[in-house]
Amino acid sequence: MERQKLDLRPQAEKNIAGWMTELAALEFDQIGRLDWDAASELYRVVPFPDGSALMRDIQGFKEPDTLIPFGPFDTAHSFLSSLLSISRHASDSPMLAVLQLFLSSLTDSTLEKPPFVLSHPDFDSQNVLVDDDGTITGIIDWDNVDIRPRQGAAAAYPMWLTVDWDPLFYGWSKDASPEDNAAYDSPAELATYRRAYLDAITHASNGRLTHITRNTHIWTTLYISISNGIATSGIIDHLSKFVFGSGLLGYEVEEGIRRGAWYALRQTPGTIAEITGML
Repeated sequence: MERQKLDLRPQAEKNIAGWMTELAALEFDQIGRLDWDAASELYRVVPFPDGSALMRDIQGFKEPDTLIPFGPFDTAHSFLSSLLSISRHASDSPMLAVLQLFLSSLTDSTLEKPPFVLSHPDFDSQNVLVDDDGTITGIIDWDNVDIRPRQGAAAAYPMWLTVDWDPLFYGWSKDASPEDNAAYDSPAELATYRRAYLDAITHASNGRLTHITRNTHIWTTLYISISNGIATSGIIDHLSKFVFGSGLLGYEVEEGIRRGAWYALRQTPGTIAEITGML
């Protein structure tokens, strides 16, 4: 389950950055899927044809008997918020309420609106073909490509450069032996690689995508924490350390939410008058 490092030479990352910059140049006004309209002979953005495909890893979510159209969306926040609402409806918890706070505070409000761009469905190392001398020969598995916010699509860091933000898939540990860590990049190394990739994006896009790519690891981490229930707990702990400087403080916030009126109102709406009176 853990992702190991992908050994790419600087030129290879420059090539990837160039290709992703070209892909990000194809812009759309909504988040969703492309569909061919035979009448107008134009492509148009339509709902994701099967919303459950985005939701099946959400804890408590049950696969429906029929397809669930999902979207299209006009803002990046509405896309993530809709996913989180489904998750909380399926199986709510104070942990997801903490995630609701992070969703409101950690996303970049300047990147909320269009344009939106095409997104590879799984832009990770297993889908990058590299020959023996480090030359990239192809990127595969483009089935179900869709349109997403720029910071979660073509302008984002490849997933192998942000694996340290997802503890479920990260095998490096400061307490492990050098031998155990040898197959993984350290957080410091990954931060260096992200800076190099950001430089490559800056060069390829003439600076147009720099401000978008710079913090995309935060947006994609939020998306993973919402859509993959198995990863949620570890990511919230990681984000708590990022926001509060301590995972323990994040736990205290979660426990405070469990006892607080905000969470109680959501669980038992009928008590709103009573709790409001107490406040």
